[in-house]
Parts: sequence; structure tokens; C-alpha cells
Amino acid sequence: MPVIASLLTRQWSELDTSGSFDESKTTERISDLAKTTHGFHLTTRQVEVILLVLKGHSSTSIGLKLGITYETVKVFRRQVYRKCNISSQAELFSLIVPLISK
Repeated sequence: MPVIASLLTRQWSELDTSGSFDESKTTERISDLAKTTHGFHLTTRQVEVILLVLKGHSSTSIGLKLGITYETVKVFRRQVYRKCNISSQAELFSLIVPLISK
């Protein structure tokens, strides 16, 4: 955890935190960048799940937050991993974080 916190601090040290945050715009932006940068299409729901995973939520917590079952969250996660050709949360992190910072 300390390594991840340090990397995040370094990655976004110049981020301006003033202003409003619109998560739907972030979701659309990540979906668009995934398509143009990596060539795979992620649905809005898949990106929502990804963002919650990256925020540290468990599959159960994600399900409660999005109003879907734990099993449905697992399906979305499997779909994302297959589309992105990855097999771990660490790989997901290293794939998506650069898209967020663009």
C-alpha cells in the first residue's frame, strides 16, 4: 500500500483539485481512451466497475454501490480482464491509471 500511495502522489502531484468532478465524463473519457489507445471497447458499466476496483472496493461493495449482485460484478470483471487480455488487478491498475492521467 505505501508503494501505491507514493506512486499515486507522484503521478498526480500537479493535479488541480479545484472545481467540480463529473464521474460520467470520466467514465466516457476512459472508455474512449481505451478504444483509441488499446483498441478495446469498454461499456459504461465496465468502466464504473473498473473505477470502483481501483478505488479499493470489493466485488460485494461494488455490487451494493451499483445496485447489482456480487455475481454480476464478477461477470463484469471477467469481461474486462478478457477484453484487456490481463489476469490481475495489478495489471488492470497499470493499464487504466495512465488513461486516467491523460
